[in-house]
Amino acid sequence: MSSERPVSEALDSPLTIETAAAARDRLLSLLSAGKRIELDVSAMGSIDVPGMQVLVAAFRESRERGVPMRIVGNVAPEAGRMIAVCGLSRSPCATGAELEASIESILPPARRV
Repeated sequence: MSSERPVSEALDSPLTIETAAAARDRLLSLLSAGKRIELDVSAMGSIDVPGMQVLVAAFRESRERGVPMRIVGNVAPEAGRMIAVCGLSRSPCATGAELEASIESILPPARRV
């Protein structure tokens, strides 16, 4: 792993249908830079299905590009409940690490090169 500091990106507004396209574009731009990413969800507030799709797609893309990405911070209770209601996790996520593990669990195994 590189000793280079990760790029920190804060999701500082709800990740919903209204903001999903802009968030997707921003995450793809960060992935294109090829640097490790830390995605801070502590100010996200809420999330809906399009928002979850953005996160899952970003993690899939990070794997394909070989760019490490982590989710950090605490997940707001409303967002944690919605993540569980939509089936991304079995119970509400309280931390970024739990959300990241839920996303990783639905992705196919990383390809070995």
